[in-house]
Amino acid sequence: MLRDPRDAAEFGATAIAIMLSKNELGYPAVERSRQGTGIDYWMGYEDGNLFIRQAQLEVSGILKARGNVARKVRERVNEKLKQTEQSTSQLPIYVIVVEFGSPIARVQKR
Repeated sequence: MLRDPRDAAEFGATAIAIMLSKNELGYPAVERSRQGTGIDYWMGYEDGNLFIRQAQLEVSGILKARGNVARKVRERVNEKLKQTEQSTSQLPIYVIVVEFGSPIARVQKR
């Protein structure tokens, strides 16, 4: 049982983002990235015992936005897009923000 709403939003958003990355973006596998890289996950394909990195993923969750939900989600997406500038990889980057009050999920490619 999660007692921290912030953790619940992040873990829930991660689960939804992994599902979206597979079903909507075509990347069925993820690998956790190191902290400080500007992204949360590497997306790609498993080839035997090798993991082939094809794209990057940054995830954020909002438990319940106050006010204009679409604007709050867009602001978070822009914040996360800026964060991904830390990444040194040339692979495509996707930001997925999930807001659970509506609910709504936004996928943005950088």
